[in-house]
Amino acid sequence: MTTLDERQVVTRRFAQLLSDLRQEAGAPSFRQMAARSGCISHATLHEATQGRRFPTWATTRQFLLACDHDPARWRGEWERCNRLLQRTRPAPAPEPAPAPEPPSAPQQRSRRRSPIVAVGAGLIGALMGIVAFIAMRPVNPDAMVVNAMVAGGQAAAVTCEASPGWSGATATAGADGIQVSDGQAQSCASVRPATRVHKTWKVHNTGRGTWPARMLHRVSSTGGCESTDRVPVPAVRPGQTVVVGVDVRTAANPVLCQQVWRIRDASGRPAFGTNADLLLQFLVVA
Repeated sequence: MTTLDERQVVTRRFAQLLSDLRQEAGAPSFRQMAARSGCISHATLHEATQGRRFPTWATTRQFLLACDHDPARWRGEWERCNRLLQRTRPAPAPEPAPAPEPPSAPQQRSRRRSPIVAVGAGLIGALMGIVAFIAMRPVNPDAMVVNAMVAGGQAAAVTCEASPGWSGATATAGADGIQVSDGQAQSCASVRPATRVHKTWKVHNTGRGTWPARMLHRVSSTGGCESTDRVPVPAVRPGQTVVVGVDVRTAANPVLCQQVWRIRDASGRPAFGTNADLLLQFLVVA
């Protein structure tokens, strides 16, 4: 089996795993999954099941959350596949030997050509700048990339995938209906390390009855941001909008912080399933 075949097998098997997990969740459409996630496009979710490219962990995590699976359970499998792909990555082709330098021209001739050489060098520099700019553009059009300065002055790319124009989540459970949208500190906002950020969501009762007081539970957290794990949600009348917030202590280093929150009733059951999860994600930038 060639190295290329091994990479294809690993990528396709992982894509099949994601497809199977989606079927276990009732085969929601990719648009429904994107709405549940609120921070990734349906096209990116669909691409993860095609087996052409190995998905990033950020994509895999949102895929699992949209299917109501615990990302922590599958992190090890993703890392195992990623290690296999790194180990079987094709070696770079050897660089060709440098061509012999032509004999030096007379000094006077070199002086006459120096302006031309300077212009040529300027053009080459400009072209290299254009190539570098293109190379640094994110492959995923839905991804926001920030080059953050880490210890030692080195740059690290921190990526936040967000669907442009996301207006929140909507769900209905019996007579209850809910619409959630971002409030203060919106998705993919850039924040400073080791600072306190107050994140809020606007929660609107679109149902026919008054909600009893409930609790907002944190169901997952990655990236090292710290917060309480529960926030009270007051009783909400039909047509009323309330603002629910949580204080977050950002990570000390550049990273993507993500948390998923879910409204639960007094018995601990999700009040609106997973369709109305509240998403918190910050780009911690030094």
